[in-house]
Amino acid sequence: MTPSSLLSKIDSPFEVRRYLGWHVEQRVPLRLMFGLNEGHFPAYVVGFDEAAGTMDAVCMGVPDIQSNAAVSYAAIGSTASGARFLASGQISADAADRDSFKLSLPRWLDVSQSRDCYRCEAPAGHFLHFSSPDPHLNDIICKVKNVSLGGLAVEWEPHAGTPSFSEGSQSDDAVLQVRERPIHLGKLRVAHMTHEARRCAIGLTFDRGAPQEFGSLVLAIQRAHHLVTINHD
Repeated sequence: MTPSSLLSKIDSPFEVRRYLGWHVEQRVPLRLMFGLNEGHFPAYVVGFDEAAGTMDAVCMGVPDIQSNAAVSYAAIGSTASGARFLASGQISADAADRDSFKLSLPRWLDVSQSRDCYRCEAPAGHFLHFSSPDPHLNDIICKVKNVSLGGLAVEWEPHAGTPSFSEGSQSDDAVLQVRERPIHLGKLRVAHMTHEARRCAIGLTFDRGAPQEFGSLVLAIQRAHHLVTINHD
C-alpha cells in the first residue's frame, strides 16, 4: 500500500455514527485536541443526541472552557480493525459538570488505513536530513510527505542515488528540519520503500519511543490541519 492510498473520507452520517458508536460500545476513548491547547486528552463518548447533532463526552483534566463558548476540536479515534480516524467539529462545556462536554457530530471522518497511527500530510518546509555514510559527501535531504506519532514518510529523489539502507533495516542517522528548527531522530526503522514514478517513498518508524519534541510537532500539525479545514468549510 502506497502512502498516497492511506487516507479515505467517510461522509455517510450512518457510517460516521457507526465509527463513533464503536467507541461507546468498547469504552475506548478518543484522543481529543482543541483550540490552542498543547497535547491531547482522553475523551469517553457516553451518548448521542441525534436531534441536536451532538455527542456527550466525559474528559478529565481539560483546561476551562466557558460554558457558552464553542471551540473547534479535532479527535483521533480507532476502529475495530486497528485503523485510525480523525474527526473534527465544535466542543462546548457543560455548565454543571466541568468534566462533561458536548461535541458536535463530525460531518466526515478521515480514515487512515495504517493500523498503528493516524497519518497527516506534512506542511511545506519539513525536510529529513540523512547523514551521508561518506564523510566527503553532503547529507542527503528528503522532503517529508506525511507524519504520524509512530513515524514519517519521505520522498527519496533519483539524484540522491541508491539508499544505503533497505526495507526492514535501520536508516542512517536522521535529523528532521522544520524550517530553522532541527529535531534529532537518530536511526529509524525502514518500514517500506515504495517506488512512485522516478521517486521512492520511504516509510520510517521508531524502534523505541519517538522523541517528545517530535510527538508535540505531529500533534500540532494534525490539530492545525484539521481545525483549519473545519473553519474554512
